[in-house]
Parts: sequence; structure tokens; C-alpha cells
Amino acid sequence: MQPTNWSTNSFKLLLVRNFPPGYAQATVFVNGIPSTSSIVNISVPIPKVTILTGPTKQASGSFQFAFTHSVGALFGVLATTNEALPLPEQRH
Repeated sequence: MQPTNWSTNSFKLLLVRNFPPGYAQATVFVNGIPSTSSIVNISVPIPKVTILTGPTKQASGSFQFAFTHSVGALFGVLATTNEALPLPEQRH
């Protein structure tokens, strides 16, 4: 894992998937030398609601819209002409 930001007393990573929230023991290695271990609290941000705005059916028959969400949030949009069809397999 590569840090996105660090200093003498803080360390920040990009998203780490499937890591359970709660307390964990962390040790940082710099050039193979371990730091003193510390107990850290891993928190998961509370998700915000995505709001669909400006839905419009275009003259061509296509559907156009915008949405609001948190900056940097990851999500996807699925589209179909037949909602009776099953959803495709999701890839992570």
C-alpha cells in the first residue's frame, strides 16, 4: 500500500477494501525498520444519499440526467431497455 499523504505523526491511505471497522494494531515500516506499534480506530464514513437531478427524455429517445454525491465517491449507473432482464454480474 502506498500512502497518499504522510508526516511524522500521520499517515493517510487511499481506500482499503474489506478491512473491518474498529480498533486495530498498526506498525509502519520505513526502509525495513518498524515503528512503535499503535492502536488505531478504523472508521467507515456514513454514505450520503445520491440525488438524481434534471431527468429528461431527449428527442432521440435517450434519457439524460445528473446526480449529486460526495466528491470522490465511487458508484455506477446501470441502464436497460428491459427491466425484466437479470442484472449482470458485478465485477470488483
